Amino acid sequence: MSTAPKKKSGTSSFWKTLPGILTAVAGLVTALGGLYAVLSRPPVETPTQPIALRDFVQKGVVERSVYKVREGVHDFSVTVVDVKAKKGILKLTVTPTSGIGANASLQIGRPEKVTVGQHRYSLEVHGFTDLKDGKDVASLTIKAE
Repeated sequence: MSTAPKKKSGTSSFWKTLPGILTAVAGLVTALGGLYAVLSRPPVETPTQPIALRDFVQKGVVERSVYKVREGVHDFSVTVVDVKAKKGILKLTVTPTSGIGANASLQIGRPEKVTVGQHRYSLEVHGFTDLKDGKDVASLTIKAE
């Protein structure tokens, strides 16, 4: 004689009921939305061709971006090290293709001059935007002295 409880003939699995189906659909929608949010972020692009210095007005520099810049026959790169919108600080390094670079910590209204190779440049930050996801951005201008 078996002592296992018998299933009632009128009951069904939770996942076959309306609340179960709604729970499953809500879980699937949440998972797909999270996957889309993670995969839809555009990658930080580094231009392959140097930007002409006269055209270098970047509206949205982001942390760990590298910008290649050309002034005449001289190329250099601007590496954004850190952007802190709430503190109003943009830290970057300007490096020639050969030689030692210069570090700068910029704040709004305080342009800084750096020497790269035998050339001097004025760096100025115009504004910051806090994107709330840790990816703050800043507007930056570089001018030859």
